[in-house]
Amino acid sequence: MQISSNSYATPEKIGRSTTFMYFILSLVLVYLVYIILIVISQIQVVGIPSTFLDIFKLFIKTMVQYVWVTFFMLISLLTTPILLFTIPIFTLTVLIYSGNLAGRLIILKKKNIYLVGILTMFSIYIIVFLGSTFVYVLYDLIKTKFECSLYILIEPFKFFFLPVLISGIINACILGPFLGKNIYTLGWKAGLVGSN
Repeated sequence: MQISSNSYATPEKIGRSTTFMYFILSLVLVYLVYIILIVISQIQVVGIPSTFLDIFKLFIKTMVQYVWVTFFMLISLLTTPILLFTIPIFTLTVLIYSGNLAGRLIILKKKNIYLVGILTMFSIYIIVFLGSTFVYVLYDLIKTKFECSLYILIEPFKFFFLPVLISGIINACILGPFLGKNIYTLGWKAGLVGSN
């Protein structure tokens, strides 16, 4: 992504576009890893201690459940107008705000580019997870006419919390430093680094 010095680049625009690009890349990587784990779980391995194999199979089973639950939530999302518009709008709002903040912190305030990148990626995952879970639980409560049961409140956390936490940490550690470095580089090319 090349930005010339005469364009109307701001730290916020650079942060937003870069954060959005890295978020899409991280989603592609997450699902690619899950597909690879599903394929690996189908292979029979001989010679590995049973304890390690049992832990690995439990991990794979949790990830496979996460993929299937995500798939069925996506189907319900596409058939429900409230969820269809609420979750993407919320996700875009989080991406815009966190991109603006990351751009300002890295380009104008000269904060640590790697730390800001890692925290930006991790916070996007956690905030989008919590917001999507809240909207999903609210939708279930409305659907059941506010007959609150523990199952409605716990179900999304049971299936999503651990996989989203693992995905958030892995993506933040892998893609976060590149996000921060890319924002800094684009700000430097636009002549904005260190300007007030």
